[in-house]
Amino acid sequence: MKLIPCDVVTRWNSTYDMMAFVLNYRDAIDQLTGDRALKLRAYELDNEDWGIIEDLVAILEVGRNSLTD
Repeated sequence: MKLIPCDVVTRWNSTYDMMAFVLNYRDAIDQLTGDRALKLRAYELDNEDWGIIEDLVAILEVGRNSLTD
């Protein structure tokens, strides 16, 4: 079982890890939040939200890669 990494305020790379994980599991997250029986519709992300996450991951990835070089 995989868990979404926690976002830690004092570690910017934890935000990257969390968002990159979420992008990898987008289909599953969309299925869960779209299921009315689970009552998670308030947390459903639209295409604009997913686009923002993709942009943030791309930006944070540049910073993350520059630290490992």
